[in-house]
Amino acid sequence: MGCSPRQARPAHRRAWLPGACGALWLCGLLLFPGSAALRADPRQALQQAALLVQQGRLEEADQQAQLAVADPETRAAAYSVLGAIRFQQKRFGESASFLQKAIRLEPRLLGAQLTLAQVYTLQHKSDTAAGVLRRVLELDPSNPSARLALAHLEAERRNYRMSLDVLQPVLAAMKQSPEGLLLLAADYLNTANRDAAAGLAKDWARLSDVPPDASISFAVLLVEGGLVSDGIAILERVKEATPPTYELAFNLGSAYLVNREPVRASNPMTWP
Repeated sequence: MGCSPRQARPAHRRAWLPGACGALWLCGLLLFPGSAALRADPRQALQQAALLVQQGRLEEADQQAQLAVADPETRAAAYSVLGAIRFQQKRFGESASFLQKAIRLEPRLLGAQLTLAQVYTLQHKSDTAAGVLRRVLELDPSNPSARLALAHLEAERRNYRMSLDVLQPVLAAMKQSPEGLLLLAADYLNTANRDAAAGLAKDWARLSDVPPDASISFAVLLVEGGLVSDGIAILERVKEATPPTYELAFNLGSAYLVNREPVRASNPMTWP
């Protein structure tokens, strides 16, 4: 057993698009000014397509979206839905093409832009993704999804101070989610602000229904940053609430070794 906890994945590499690839945003963007004048069929097809995307019925959603593409007034949102469908199908080149068409027709389709930024990130085009996210923030400065995504990109470049600056306007919202707290903790620890990172342990304790893997990642991040007791406390709560796993046992034992408690480290899952 090593002396350092093992983290399954970097704390700042997290999925950041909520819902089914932006479909929830798409639903809110289907109605444009003058929508009362739309013919019923294309609008209904578009709404049905967005719902089918959320349900994972992608082939049916594609058929409905293709109907909506034919109408000039629903075309932009229909391209956005098609981009979301291709994204879920992992056909990223086609997804980007559809999303670009949607944005050219309607630059205020924020869901399309957020999904496009995700596509660029997966294609390792981080500079291009960052540019898209900054355009989203020009339209909606308080958009937490765009800020979280842009802050992730900055953290991956080791620009932790800039990542914190991006998150500052939505700091309260970031403390309400595991993804936000993981990124904040990484930023604080990498900018030598251990007190702020320690304070996040209390925010983490207030979260509900957190996946055990996320709690383990957060605890390991704290332990590796020198906040050993805080990390152990989180791991112990995971031990009390979930069935035992190798990942939990390994990291809890390693944390106790770092804390110079070899007896507990030798059998961390049975120690009271």
